[in-house]
Amino acid sequence: MLKDPNMKIKKPADGSITSISQSHGKRILEYAELWTLDTSDAKDVEHKIEELIWMNTIIYGIGGWSKTGGFKADFFLYVGGAFISLWPLNTVMRL
Repeated sequence: MLKDPNMKIKKPADGSITSISQSHGKRILEYAELWTLDTSDAKDVEHKIEELIWMNTIIYGIGGWSKTGGFKADFFLYVGGAFISLWPLNTVMRL
């Protein structure tokens, strides 16, 4: 996704994510659909959990930084994002 020239996204003038969703949403969804999970393979499940933890770290870590304000960590936003991402895997881990 990082190497995809069609995914070069500039910050929208209005500061909202709506325009990014409208212009790149379909392509982002195509990338998301490439992410698979083999629940019969414990190593794959463990690897996918690690991927989700890193994804949350990057999204909320980088998202908390700005040129003017520096870094403002939002612990509750990070934990909430991690919880929402990992919660569905709770049912998989029981298998």
